[in-house]
Amino acid sequence: MTRPERLGMRRGMRGMRGRDASLGLVGPFCLWLVGCAGGTETGNPVVTGSLSYTGVTSSPQRFGVGQGGEVATIEAAWFNLHVVTVSATGCGAPDHADLEIAALGLGDHAAGNHNSTAFQVEPGSFCQVELPFVSVPDDASSGPERLRGHAILLEGRLADGTPFSILSNAVPKLPLQSEPGGFRLATGSADALVAFDFAVWLGRLDFAAATLTGGVLEISAESNRELLAQFEEDLGAGVVLYRDADADGRLDDEPDELARVR
Repeated sequence: MTRPERLGMRRGMRGMRGRDASLGLVGPFCLWLVGCAGGTETGNPVVTGSLSYTGVTSSPQRFGVGQGGEVATIEAAWFNLHVVTVSATGCGAPDHADLEIAALGLGDHAAGNHNSTAFQVEPGSFCQVELPFVSVPDDASSGPERLRGHAILLEGRLADGTPFSILSNAVPKLPLQSEPGGFRLATGSADALVAFDFAVWLGRLDFAAATLTGGVLEISAESNRELLAQFEEDLGAGVVLYRDADADGRLDDEPDELARVR
């Protein structure tokens, strides 16, 4: 999916590098936090929402998804995502519990699929979201084999047809923060979308300076390490949480931003 240039991103990322196979893969499921009877012990109502994930590009002319791109085209974007925490910290005195949303697990976010997990929550305002990336275990039964022991794999082609890949073992816990006052999850407004902007992730990479091996451009811990460091530095800047007004897992034409790395 493509988005216009107006979607600016700020830099910043909190996390760590290295393998963390102990976290493993967790498949999508509904994590009930407040009881399935439709209320809490005090009788407060709860609402059902969804958290979806999708890859986008804020510069479709330069960086296409699936096709196009004067600089590069993204053909696959594999990463492994763990439990998302949504917190009211910073919103004042919250009258509701924090929210944990089940891990999405491993998926290709350039494939155009509607990837989502369901949750239930007490209506209220929230100010912080933590999105963790985790390594894929060595014995994982899905995803590309070369992704084992890593968290992120992007694959595509440059405008001249040169294949490229970016393989990273960074496992950040991205801290997305709202504007002052937070954002509200309530009846009719409980669906949200995490958008990964490939144009931000790749925008500062100097592909022309990269070393090719056998006609292939690989960016990893073993090859073109300077470009890998730049890519990992920009990871947080390319992730934003939006309201998903129609719950379709796609970025709205006029997206309502809820939180980003600041």
